[in-house]
Amino acid sequence: MLLSIISFYLPSYVPEAWHYFLVYQAIHLVLFIYNLFALVKTPWVHNLGRKMLLPKLSISADADSS
Repeated sequence: MLLSIISFYLPSYVPEAWHYFLVYQAIHLVLFIYNLFALVKTPWVHNLGRKMLLPKLSISADADSS
């Protein structure tokens, strides 16, 4: 999506495969750094995810059993 925005504003820009690779690596680097440092200080993120996931799983299980 990022490269699409660049293409929209710069019509002469043609994204190449390695551009997508660099964006992919940058996203994973940011997520890695978050998991490495910030997640220790913000355990509420896991608690919130669990609270959001459990009702979804029970709704999915109810839909599958009918």
